[in-house]
Amino acid sequence: MQSPVLRSLARLKPTMTLEEGLRRAEQEWERKHSDRMMYYAWRQ
Repeated sequence: MQSPVLRSLARLKPTMTLEEGLRRAEQEWERKHSDRMMYYAWRQ
């Protein structure tokens, strides 16, 4: 099963390799994760 990020990347760029897709998905996750962490730190 693919994550939503990988599915959307596959639609945008179907010729992308698995390695490139995983790298992009990891970068996207890290960016969203750090945004969430900043939000929670700000709320405390």
